[in-house]
Amino acid sequence: MGTARYYMRAEFGSEEKAESALLKIKKFLKEAKKAQDYWQANRDMEYKDQRSQFWDKFSTLYPEVSKYLDVAGYYGGECNNTLAGRISFGGSDEINIELYGDEVRYNAEVWHFANWTMFGKFLKTEYGARKFGYVSDEYAIDYYGQIQMDFI
Repeated sequence: MGTARYYMRAEFGSEEKAESALLKIKKFLKEAKKAQDYWQANRDMEYKDQRSQFWDKFSTLYPEVSKYLDVAGYYGGECNNTLAGRISFGGSDEINIELYGDEVRYNAEVWHFANWTMFGKFLKTEYGARKFGYVSDEYAIDYYGQIQMDFI
């Protein structure tokens, strides 16, 4: 499985709103990392005709992630491949999140085909983000192109 570092910025309109959102987002990310582990360990329940059992336990253990998946339109559906990249927010216990003015910034090593678009919509609907964007170092940064060259 390939990975890439993803970076996101979410703007909240004021430092106070961003600071309040930061704590909620950090809690969500901790839960999401556990939810991803649960999904990976139990995704074969889809093929054992145990989808409803998967979601029943998932919603009990991971209520905020369940709300996120509901906003995204994925809650309760296929529980194997559909969640790939949609609950990928990093694998380590370290959460690289910071407040930068009225922005919350986060980065993590995730599955290289992760899609954080719905994460942005969730941050808007649940935590009041006004703007959101993300990028992956796999596609967006040409390190050699960033080198300023001159004759020495």
